[in-house]
Amino acid sequence: GDWLKLCSPGWSHLPHLSPHAMAPVDELPVEVSATVKELQGLDDKFLEMRQAMEKEMLAVQKTFQEQKDVLCAARKLKLLVKEAGDTETAGTPALPGFWLTAMKHSGDDFMGEYLISIEEYDEEVLWHLEDIEWAYLDEDREKGGKLTFLFNENPFFENKEITVVFHTEITNKYIAEPEVMKMQLEHPIEWKDGKNVMVTVEKKKKSGGGKKKANQSKTKEVPRPSFFRFFISLDPASEESVQSPEVQFLIKQALMQGEEDEDEEDEDDEDDEDVAEGVLGSLYGLALSIRDDLMARAVRYYTGEACEAEEDSDDEDDDDDEDDDEDEDEDESSSEEGKGAKPKKDLFSKPADDGKKGQKEEECKQQ
Repeated sequence: GDWLKLCSPGWSHLPHLSPHAMAPVDELPVEVSATVKELQGLDDKFLEMRQAMEKEMLAVQKTFQEQKDVLCAARKLKLLVKEAGDTETAGTPALPGFWLTAMKHSGDDFMGEYLISIEEYDEEVLWHLEDIEWAYLDEDREKGGKLTFLFNENPFFENKEITVVFHTEITNKYIAEPEVMKMQLEHPIEWKDGKNVMVTVEKKKKSGGGKKKANQSKTKEVPRPSFFRFFISLDPASEESVQSPEVQFLIKQALMQGEEDEDEEDEDDEDDEDVAEGVLGSLYGLALSIRDDLMARAVRYYTGEACEAEEDSDDEDDDDDEDDDEDEDEDESSSEEGKGAKPKKDLFSKPADDGKKGQKEEECKQQ
C-alpha cells in the first residue's frame, strides 16, 4: 500500500485497483506472488513463441528485401536513362523531377504529420535527386539503419550523397519494436556560396557615420524551415547535441506546432531533452515513412494513384498563369498567405530558376 502511494499518488484509493498493482514480485504477499509467477510462466512461453515467429518473419523479410532491391535498382537505371543530346539537368532525366513530384504528391500521406516539409525553395534542389536508398546496420535489424539521398552534380552543394544514420536498441524485451536512441548525419551538407536553402539572407543598412556608411549594408543569415533540416545529428542524451543551432531550431518548431505560448518557450532548458526526444521520434517516423511508403510506391505517388482523393481540386494550378499580375494574385491569396499557405504548382514543371519559371518537361494529368 505504501509503495503504491509513492509510485502512483492518488491511485490507491480507486476501488477497482489492486493494492498490489505495480509492486515488484518479491514484495507481493505469498498467495499473490504464486499467481503472478504462474502468469509470468505463461507469458514467458508466449515470448518464446513470438521470438520464434519474429525469426521466421525476419528470414522472409530478408528474402523480400533482396528481391525489392533488384526492382529498385532497375527503377533507378530506368530513371537515369538520358537520350543523346539531351541537356536535361534533373537527377532523373527519363522523368524529370520524379522524386520531387512523388514526394509532393504524397503530401499529408506521410509528411504532413512530421516536423519536416518541402518548402517552395527546396524544390529546385530536390529536382536534382536521383534516388533514395535504405540499408540496415545489422542482420537482425535491431540496431537501426541509414537513409541515403543521392544527387547528381548540382549548383547547390558538393555532396553526391546525403546520409543520415538512425541508431536503435531493444530497450525492453517485452516490447518488440526497437527504440530510436539517436541519429547521425554522416557528412555535413557542403552548401555552395549563397545556395543554402535553410537560411535567408537579410540586409541591414548601417545607421550613422555619414552618407557613405549609411549606404553600406551588412548581411545576416536567418534560419528558416526546409526539407533539408531533416539531415542533422541528434542525441537527446547529449546536451551539446540538444543545444546545437540545428536541433534548437526544430525544438522551437515542435513547440510552435504544439501550440506552446511564448512564456513557455522562454522557460529554462530543463525540458529540452524531452522535446528533443520528440523531435528525434518525429524524424525517425518520417524516415520509416520514406522507406516503407514513398520508396515502395514512388511511381504510384508520382502519377497520383497512391494519393487519397481530394474533395476540392478545381482550383489547383490557378497561380501558374498569373505571374504578370502580382496585385491580383495578392488579392486572391491574401487569406491563405496570412496562414502561411503557399499556392499549388504544377509539379511536373521544373521549379523556378533565379525567379524564372521552368519549362514543362512533359504533359501529365494530376490526380
